[in-house]
This record gives sequence, structure tokens and C-alpha cells, in this order.
Amino acid sequence: MSIIRRAVSGTRILRQYDCITYAAYGLKGATRFPIEMNVSGATAVIIQHGINDIIHPVGTDVNPFRPWSDMPTLEDMIKGTEDIYVSHARKLGLKVYSGTLLPIYGWRTYTEERDDFRVKFNEWLRTSPVFDACIDFDEAVRDPNHPAAFAPGFDSGDHLHPSEKAYEAMANAVPEELLK
Repeated sequence: MSIIRRAVSGTRILRQYDCITYAAYGLKGATRFPIEMNVSGATAVIIQHGINDIIHPVGTDVNPFRPWSDMPTLEDMIKGTEDIYVSHARKLGLKVYSGTLLPIYGWRTYTEERDDFRVKFNEWLRTSPVFDACIDFDEAVRDPNHPAAFAPGFDSGDHLHPSEKAYEAMANAVPEELLK
């Protein structure tokens, strides 16, 4: 078995940063996914995408390239995930697994409203029938006493990205039958 991880900084499901100078940063799902999923021999995909859609909009007074109008609705995120990822993966004959979004408490743009959005999107990822199953990365790394935050030792230090120990917990959250 081979596992290919496709992660690029700043990517979002719905919006693209065309103002950024290096090619990989900020590409949107519709740009990346159809290209990256054309992998010979692939049988499944785990989709864990959307946190940047939630945390990036800050208003043009803070960042001219991240207007409040970029803040999606929950319905936008669901439709984008279904239209961009699930439908394309199904066309390729892949099994499609959702991966929940990780805690964001303490991140520089954290607000209770953004976290509520993340929680609602995660609930959809956990329960939507469009996926073959859900891998609950959020549950694997969150603090059970403060679910908006990483568990002790699982925060890389920036309150957004997981630590090495958290990545191990995330790997262990993947059902063994998916790895066969």
C-alpha cells in the first residue's frame, strides 16, 4: 500500500488567492483536486479540507487579499465539497472518506463563531451519506475537556497545525480496514 499526502499551504475549497507569488499557495479545490486525484492505482481518498475557508477571511483593513466577502456559509462549504471533491472522486471510481477539521482555539483569527462553523461542518462530515465513512481526526486530537483546543502535546505551537504526536494520533484514527 502507498499513501500520497497532498497538502499545500493556504488552500481553500471555494476561493483562490491569485495575488500570491508562489504557485502552490492558495489554490482552490476546483483547481487542485482534479489534477491531484489522477493517480494511477488509487482506490480511495480522504478529504480533509476547509479550515482555511473558515479562518482566512479577516477583512481588507487587515489583509487586502482576505475580504469578509470570502467567508463562506455552511451551505457553500457543503456544496463545494460535494461538487468539487466527492463528484470528481466518484467519477474516478474512488471510495471517498471525509476527515474532520482540527481544533483552532488560540489561532490568531479564532472566534467562537468560526469554531461553531467548524463544529457544524464537522458534524456534516461525520453524518453525510455522500461519504463512504468519516475519519474523525478532530476527536483524535482535541482536548476532551476543551474541545475547541488541541489536547496537551498535540498542538505544534501555533494552535492550528498538529504536532508530530498529533499526526500519530490522526494516523491511528484511520480504520485498519481502510489500509487493507
